[in-house]
Amino acid sequence: MTEQRNQLMYSPQLGRDAEVVEEASDRAIDDMVQDLNELLRSSGMDLALRIGKMIIERFYGGDTSRWRLHRSKDVSFRKLAKRADRDLRISAAGLYRAVALYDMTERLNIKRSSHLGPTHLRSVLGLPENTQLSLLKEAEDMRWTTVRLEAEAAKHRSIKGRKGRCPNDPMLKFVRNLAKTWNALQRHISADEIGTLMPDERSALYRSIDEIKVNMEMFLRRIPKQNGETPARYAR
Repeated sequence: MTEQRNQLMYSPQLGRDAEVVEEASDRAIDDMVQDLNELLRSSGMDLALRIGKMIIERFYGGDTSRWRLHRSKDVSFRKLAKRADRDLRISAAGLYRAVALYDMTERLNIKRSSHLGPTHLRSVLGLPENTQLSLLKEAEDMRWTTVRLEAEAAKHRSIKGRKGRCPNDPMLKFVRNLAKTWNALQRHISADEIGTLMPDERSALYRSIDEIKVNMEMFLRRIPKQNGETPARYAR
């Protein structure tokens, strides 16, 4: 049945190097929604990779390079993502993350790890391949938390994004970027979307935010007010 459904969405005559991905029929989208909802009864790393694999196979003929060419701009992917507002039990962002994770594991030949989970892998999305491999290897060997890996990945993104301007004090720059990130999180991540995360992802999210909260409170105690006094609620 899976092979028959794959054929409904991908036409081999287009060729693996073709720049056009054939649009999936409404029936094919219905089948995809049904099968994805069945998958969502499980959880963990396997779930994310199985979702990504299913989309790559049915929409892109099993060729991850075609995904990298079109990504979420593909008509079939957009049609599937729209079903997240109706009968598909995963968000559009969750679909994109699953495919991106599957693409990365295939491209870098990443084997199943006893320590690294989906949140670890998501931390290095968008970085150069050699950087991804280096960070993931160190995270596995040193058993980094997702917070530690995200911090290390952020350093590489900062280096990549420099424009040659004279930076402000590094501490101020970091805190301002942290505030921007938090504001963006509040704008774009709703309670409904948090509800679509897998159980292990929700646990990792809670632990990460709680760790940030504790560290920020400790840091805030070290910053005096302008009059030299520390806010009462943070006094020792």
